[in-house]
Amino acid sequence: MGKKLVLYLAGPMDGVSKADATGWRDVVTNKVSGLYEVRNPMIRDFFKTGYVQHIHEPMIVQGDKGDIEAADVVLANCWKHSFGTPMEVFYARSLRKHVVSIVPSNLRVNGFASPWVSYHSNRVVDSIGLAIQHLVSFAESYYAGNKTTAG
Repeated sequence: MGKKLVLYLAGPMDGVSKADATGWRDVVTNKVSGLYEVRNPMIRDFFKTGYVQHIHEPMIVQGDKGDIEAADVVLANCWKHSFGTPMEVFYARSLRKHVVSIVPSNLRVNGFASPWVSYHSNRVVDSIGLAIQHLVSFAESYYAGNKTTAG
């Protein structure tokens, strides 16, 4: 297989429980770790040890940006509104990364995801299961030598 694709897991971390921030990331990691090197920004969870803004803010943002730059694919779980996740989607797409966004039906207006999220995503799905299916298909196509995948 050679070098593994790198997958970055974007999603809300502020104002959510640890279980909500980590649970879906653990599920995705367990399902795709054979195909991807997974980058999880929860390694920079400084809230558990005491957050000092002027110290930790640059470490968090620069660390996340570095992981996005190293990534081939970004999975953005937009299960609730947040500030950082859409910025990560925009940043990843500006670097021409393959972006998959999960936008559940309860956050869609008339069935549509936010135009900003849709525009900056290669694929928008409404569940983690569908996102995992797409990630597996994308990786299998990549490793088979087809580096371009529809959608």
